[in-house]
Amino acid sequence: MAEPGRTIDILAICDEWKPSKGGLSAFNRELAINLAKVSGENVNIHCYVSQSDDADSEDAKKNGVNLLTAQKISGTENPHEWLKFPPPELPNIDIVIGHGRKFGLPACFIKKIMNKLKLPCKLLQFLHVCCLELGKYKTSRTNDTIHENEEKHKDEVDLCEEADAVVSVGTALQQNYQRFLPDVKVHAFTPGIFDSFVSNQPPQQLPLAEDEEFTCLVCGRASKEDRYLKGYDIIADAIGNLGKNFKLVFVGSPAGKQRKVEKWFLKETKIKREQLTIHAYVDQKQLKKLIRTSDMVALPSRTEGFGLVALEAISAETIVLVSKQAGISRALQAVQGGSSVIVESHDDPDEWANRMRQLSNQTLQERRERAVCLRKNYAKKYSWGEECQKLMTLIKSLVIRGDNSQPSESNMNATTAAARVNRKQTRAEVDGQIQKSIPMYLQAALCQCFERMSHALRWGDVSLRDDPVTGNEGLFLKVGSSTAYRDYDQEQGEHPLQPGAVRLNKFFAKYGPSEAKKAYSLSEIWMDAFCFFAAIAVLILGKLCSNHYEDSKALIGAICALIFSIIFATHEKALHLKNNRRSNDWKYVCCSQATRRATTIKLSPLQRPLCVVGRLGRKKKRARV
Repeated sequence: MAEPGRTIDILAICDEWKPSKGGLSAFNRELAINLAKVSGENVNIHCYVSQSDDADSEDAKKNGVNLLTAQKISGTENPHEWLKFPPPELPNIDIVIGHGRKFGLPACFIKKIMNKLKLPCKLLQFLHVCCLELGKYKTSRTNDTIHENEEKHKDEVDLCEEADAVVSVGTALQQNYQRFLPDVKVHAFTPGIFDSFVSNQPPQQLPLAEDEEFTCLVCGRASKEDRYLKGYDIIADAIGNLGKNFKLVFVGSPAGKQRKVEKWFLKETKIKREQLTIHAYVDQKQLKKLIRTSDMVALPSRTEGFGLVALEAISAETIVLVSKQAGISRALQAVQGGSSVIVESHDDPDEWANRMRQLSNQTLQERRERAVCLRKNYAKKYSWGEECQKLMTLIKSLVIRGDNSQPSESNMNATTAAARVNRKQTRAEVDGQIQKSIPMYLQAALCQCFERMSHALRWGDVSLRDDPVTGNEGLFLKVGSSTAYRDYDQEQGEHPLQPGAVRLNKFFAKYGPSEAKKAYSLSEIWMDAFCFFAAIAVLILGKLCSNHYEDSKALIGAICALIFSIIFATHEKALHLKNNRRSNDWKYVCCSQATRRATTIKLSPLQRPLCVVGRLGRKKKRARV
């Protein structure tokens, strides 16, 4: 049974804390904040992001969330790759929350690594879109979008099968995915009102005169393949048919590409330039202002997983019109007065024009009363608190199930073997890819732990032993048998990174090559010596040639030969260390670390300057492995 008072650590993964483009990050932030509100004293909510600043940390802390930032992994500039190994500040992770394919894969990596360390960790996967539906409407001149999104859909389904619980945003996605996951129960989570968009005062607007403008706001991605999917042509044609008094404000253009987006609207739709205003992405504060100063917000998508921007408009008490194909329309049908904002003929510009004309004929006070009433009725039906309470009940059941189903070491191998036999081929391929990548990420994580503790630490300086004082395992310096390697204040107790570093050190011993356990081998010393004396011989030979022929070109040729010999020796050293895939990863990580700090690992004096050159040849070699 689960321990009655034990602490539950929940880790939600996303790219940022404060949303710069809405979507996943906006949902994840609100989810984490409301989970913190309903969780008890024994539940800690953490958010793991690839980028943040001090203001983000303060905002998260103020809302009861512990914000953790991933550290850069050597060998990749993709921030999403940095999220694939657990944060060393968090030794135990009970639940990891992933969002879609984008952040579901890092969550799956973390679950795999924690389970390999024999620590119970469960994956909770959130579904935000149905890729099969998106592929029908995305357009591309070079790629088959149907095929691409079919492959993405398979990846999404594989992640759901790997997850311990699956939750969809809205009931529409729940019904869609339940058809593809007959053996998995898909739970539904309908988000509530966004408190950050609620205002205590109505916007200061004047009543519309007969020739006054009526502004419609549309938000979303402006990439070429998404414009038809998002229905921008529908709403632009409707406004073009309505005449000059109707304006479209579009938010979502990449910075510096507003003119290109404008040209597309003017070329592909009936809207005129004087009716159109293009904005780049804005932060949540600016988006709130744009929503509150608009007469209405439209969601004309041909298909949409849910449509958070419509919910943000409802939260800001601004009237909305949403396509019937958007997921939020299913939620609005259960809300009193919600059906009145749903456009049945979702891809008919004339229907959208008629609905917009009806709204423009209403007074500003009438539209505001309708918007306020819709927000109150939606809040009565759906709330973050109730939905998060249900989710917390599901999370606790997963933790209890995990505590009760931990296999013993005696039958661990048999259980793993049986699972592999019954696993599908596609799942086997995914697991194989993850297994091959685990050593690299663990090595990088362990190196990160060491660097956080001390900048002068080298791999050969550390050993794993029992602490003679406390009896616990710890990382000790090899110099001085009684000196424990701990960078912490004695009054505050053990450093929080120490348990994670110990676990990773143990697990790394299974995968780490022999090069990790010694400074450098005898053959490597001979190779360094040969390279050194060969370089001197080439210089002497070049000097003699220049004296004999009195030609400086010979000396230049000798210097070029020296550079060639250095690159050749480094290449040979790389081949010597490449005994298997794991040593290849180790060498790559070591070289990357050496470029920033040569003392991080044990390299000979000659190896340290050569390691930078060695990296140039390593990237191409890794691509062929």
